[in-house]
Amino acid sequence: MGRKTSQMTELTESQAASGDKAALLDVSVPKMVVMTLANLAKRLLAFITTALAAADVDTASDYLGIYDSSAATTKKITPAALATALGVPKRLALLITQSGTSAPTATVLTNTTGVTPSYARSSACVYTVTATGAFTIGGKTQVKSNDLTDIISLVATSIDVVTITTNDDSVLTARLIEIEIYP
Repeated sequence: MGRKTSQMTELTESQAASGDKAALLDVSVPKMVVMTLANLAKRLLAFITTALAAADVDTASDYLGIYDSSAATTKKITPAALATALGVPKRLALLITQSGTSAPTATVLTNTTGVTPSYARSSACVYTVTATGAFTIGGKTQVKSNDLTDIISLVATSIDVVTITTNDDSVLTARLIEIEIYP
């Protein structure tokens, strides 16, 4: 049989080539490795989804083809369906700046929502990010910032709007706001 290490079983080339069933059945993968592979798959999918969005691919009608050699057919899966199946959230990451009574402006760092956001100043210290139909309410949209100084609240107030409330105007200067929408 193969040589055991503390991580996993290694097969010799001759055992793998010969199909030595006893050696092949002796392979064990620790749960930590499986979790790492699952995390890697999610990160890879997020990368693919971002790359497809940047490549102007229609994630609803375009698909990834997976060839099934046993049936000699290609199975189709859309990137959006794959992301949903793996629980990968859609992301909108912004650097928001606001001054005086002006509406905020933003530099979009990441946008996998499929919607172009707009920004407004609703009233003193209250700003909105609108992305029609992109958000969910009831706990499936998470809004966060790397710096909560002067921010009173960040909340998805509807399926279209995230509201940012601060304690004063002009306190948002290239402030990172991240919005994640879970399937």
